[in-house]
Amino acid sequence: MLPIITRSGTLAALSVTLFACSGETDAASADGDNVEAVAVSDDAPDSATEPQAADWTGIEDPGTHAAIDARLADFANEYGPFGLVVVEALEGDDHWTAAGKASFDLGMPAIVVSTSQHEIHFAGDEGLAYFEDFRAELAEETAAYFDRGEFVEGVDHALGRIANFEG
Repeated sequence: MLPIITRSGTLAALSVTLFACSGETDAASADGDNVEAVAVSDDAPDSATEPQAADWTGIEDPGTHAAIDARLADFANEYGPFGLVVVEALEGDDHWTAAGKASFDLGMPAIVVSTSQHEIHFAGDEGLAYFEDFRAELAEETAAYFDRGEFVEGVDHALGRIANFEG
């Protein structure tokens, strides 16, 4: 069984894991040539007009943890160990470095997730360290899964992309 570490509270730079978040909502629906817009009152609260952020704390569900652990074990059997670190928030301006410090405790590369900041980082893998664009793209793609509450599928996607990465 590979480690999945969950920490609560805001962490200093020494213990960090992040996830990037993307989310869009559409106030119109299309059916063929008919488009029906939903009117929003000017006096409506901002939350009614702005996309709602997904609740990433669902990644901490025991069933979700078990399913992700199984995916990490499958990945480890074929490619080598990869862990998961989940924290509420990261402090400091350099979250990627903070994520690396958090994964250092595992002694293996890790997917680092910050549930309140909706950030994802891939840390501790020397091969990925030099490919910032790939890491950013992968974090954005994985966040799209997390925004839909599809945490296991998001981890599957990330691990698949890492396994096939040819930097």
